[in-house]
Amino acid sequence: MTAATDRDVVELIESAQLVLQSAEGILAAGAGELDRRSSGSGQQSLAHRLGWKTARGVIAAKAGIPLGAAARAVAVGEAIRPNVASSGEDLPPDRPHIAAAVLAGDLILPVARLVDRTLEQLGARVERDLLARLEQDLVTEFLSGRYSVADFTAHCHEIVELFDAAGAKGRDDALRRKASITETWLPNGMLRIVAELDPEAAAFYRAAVRARTNPKRKGGAKGDGVADLGARRAMRQPTAMEARVAAFIGIMRDAVKATNGKQAGVDTTILVRIDLEALLSGIGQAKIDGVAKPISASAARRLAAEADLIPQVLNGRSQLLDQGESKRRFTKAQRYAILAAFTGCAFPNCDIPSSMLEFHHVGQWRRRHDHGRGTDLDNGIPLCGFHNRLMEDGWAIEFDDDRIPWFIPPALLDPACRPIRAGNLARRRAA
Repeated sequence: MTAATDRDVVELIESAQLVLQSAEGILAAGAGELDRRSSGSGQQSLAHRLGWKTARGVIAAKAGIPLGAAARAVAVGEAIRPNVASSGEDLPPDRPHIAAAVLAGDLILPVARLVDRTLEQLGARVERDLLARLEQDLVTEFLSGRYSVADFTAHCHEIVELFDAAGAKGRDDALRRKASITETWLPNGMLRIVAELDPEAAAFYRAAVRARTNPKRKGGAKGDGVADLGARRAMRQPTAMEARVAAFIGIMRDAVKATNGKQAGVDTTILVRIDLEALLSGIGQAKIDGVAKPISASAARRLAAEADLIPQVLNGRSQLLDQGESKRRFTKAQRYAILAAFTGCAFPNCDIPSSMLEFHHVGQWRRRHDHGRGTDLDNGIPLCGFHNRLMEDGWAIEFDDDRIPWFIPPALLDPACRPIRAGNLARRRAA
């Protein structure tokens, strides 16, 4: 394979896909017939005789595919299998055009099922001859190569709306009733959130996340011409998945901020319990009310700067030393004053704009407890969510005589710990 040319590799993939599509057609044909023979009950059902309740269970086990894929094979198989007259004579299938394309290995099963489902939705509203023409047209349109699967899916939805505009509200209501969000605590302490959203809700979600992961800007951060390889490696940017997670968390964070601690009479404040030693050193753990797994002390200190959070400071015997107030955050005026010095995230070469930033406290906690100082402009710097959390991995921030921030990477990333000048500087801070 390593000796193959680029064209050889591409042709191999194309040929393999054709083989897979042909195999899928055979699978669908077999699934349709197995489903027919499993339509009875008890020993009349082939699936029952094989030890399964349904045909899709047999197919999933025998073909080694997920139940969802087996169910799709059965649905397409039902549409393309020949019908049988009472005399035993074979009759044309319900979807002859889909059948011809699938059995020829031209049409993949997900698209075959999409066309079949579209016709099912129109069946009661469209005359049979028109439905047959629609089937032929849809199959031909997809095979023409004009559509990607995503675009063809949207096209099929538009056809349903075109022929049944009056039923649009009913379909929307039905999807809205099916919408759900489930939460499951995993053994490793992470929270799994699974959301199934109706189109209207999905539009809000995608718009909000895209605004944060693909911010529109005239130009990205220019940086400061860092030439050293070690420094460049230290300036890690988020992956696409990390950016999506950071966007989602940012939306939740902003929602909590906007409530001012109350939402419809319900307390939205986050309560964190932490030992004084862990609070000062940043080493140790803290406990959030309602969350089973503890978080690091450094994460608790960062949260206190951003969330509407009340820290309960405990001594070594878990006795309450200080009941804080949810006023650890910078005031609105202080945030504007800090942002006046930056056009975006202060981390070098980050292009997240100022509207999506958090505010990092440089050494706030020890100064507050040692010198009685709280949140002030001298220790504030704007960072995106990803780089704010990155500071917990051994990064340090120092200011030069002109109050310009410099980021000091941990020795693991740069053994020389060479300072990297902040980016997105709008103007120099006054000394």
